[in-house]
Amino acid sequence: DYGRLYDAAAACFDAACAHDRQVRVCIEYKLSDPMARCLFGSAGETAGFCQLTGAPNLGATLDIGHSLLAGERPAQAAVLLSRAGRLFYVHLNDNDGRFDWDLLPGAYHLWETVELLYTLGRLGYDDDWFGFDVAPKEVDTVATFTAAMSLTRKLEQIAGRIDAATMDALMARRVPADTLSYLYSLL
Repeated sequence: DYGRLYDAAAACFDAACAHDRQVRVCIEYKLSDPMARCLFGSAGETAGFCQLTGAPNLGATLDIGHSLLAGERPAQAAVLLSRAGRLFYVHLNDNDGRFDWDLLPGAYHLWETVELLYTLGRLGYDDDWFGFDVAPKEVDTVATFTAAMSLTRKLEQIAGRIDAATMDALMARRVPADTLSYLYSLL
């Protein structure tokens, strides 16, 4: 009974949000976990639900890996959540598109991560928080998070080299060979 599920979720989140309107409450959407499909599986579902509740301090955590698993383009999801006023937090990680491996940012989806960082900058998210949702598994935790930070700074540098006017002109021309040549020249 989806109606009852949404009603219960709305009551729960309304109560949490009403406790202190100065505290932002984030829903981290995910298409599914190993055992079941989650109630909030995409940026659109999450943004819609947040707007339906009416709580101004209810928003979304955009997790790159979860966005990829949902078949989304993380940068597009960021724009949607931002336009809805619900982009509250970002988790940086990566996966192979089939399972939520919580890998280091850019491990599989280098350009999607650069595109997200570029887009977040254009949205004004450049001074906000990022969280690393990475799982060090059998390796050194400190080394893993040090690498995550180092890789993210490198990806931010690449995104920062993209000239907005040049990129806008390339996108308007819609010639992938020219766009990719430009992007690879920034490495």
